[in-house]
Amino acid sequence: VLHGGREVVTSFKVTLETPALGKVIRRLSVPLSLTRSGFPTGGYAAVEGAVLRAFSRETAADASLAAGRHRLCYTDEDGDVITLSGDAELRELLPWASKGWPGSLL
Repeated sequence: VLHGGREVVTSFKVTLETPALGKVIRRLSVPLSLTRSGFPTGGYAAVEGAVLRAFSRETAADASLAAGRHRLCYTDEDGDVITLSGDAELRELLPWASKGWPGSLL
């Protein structure tokens, strides 16, 4: 994680798994803008956009992904799968990512 004033670059390991395509894993770095209190602004949209761009070939090949029927989830420290739906959940994830969190976005 790079701390540069109001921006943080966070790395994620992302797994896409569909019946048609199987399992594809990629590592992404996503720049996030922070508020003065350190919360991401538009962070969920940035992460989702980066994931969709990283899997653009797979998205084009799978009609359900192309239609926007996807969800971003992560595995927490207890092994539970948590669904991300906005910046609030992303705030929970960022401290782990900044400490070399071993989880992945699914």
